[in-house]
Amino acid sequence: MGTLFDTNVLILHVLGHIRLEIIPGESALSVLTVFEALRLPGLSEKEEEALNALIRFCEIIPVTEDIAREAARIGRTRRGHGNDIVIAATALQRGMQLLTRNVKDFRGIRGLTLKDAS
Repeated sequence: MGTLFDTNVLILHVLGHIRLEIIPGESALSVLTVFEALRLPGLSEKEEEALNALIRFCEIIPVTEDIAREAARIGRTRRGHGNDIVIAATALQRGMQLLTRNVKDFRGIRGLTLKDAS
C-alpha cells in the first residue's frame, strides 16, 4: 500500500520537525497538497526550494472525475475543508494510506486508512 502525504506532514518535514521516508513508486501527493504547501504565507525561498525538491520525488496525483465523485460522496455526509475531502478521496481512489498530523480531520471516512504522523 502506497502513502499519500497530507499537506501538514510535507510542511513539517521541510521545517525539520518530522522526517518523511520517501519511497519511489509508493510516495504520492495530491495536486491540492502541492498547491496548499507552495501557497503557505511567509514561505522562505529556502523552504520553497526544499518543498520543490521533495515534490519532485513523489508522484503527483491530479483530481480526476472519479476522485471528484468520491469527494462529493464524502462531502455529503460530513463537514470539512474541501481540500481535505478531496485529499481523502484521492487516497481512497488510489488505495493508499493517508499520512497526516490531523487524524481528527479525517476520522470516520469509511474505508480510509490513516497513519498518524505525530
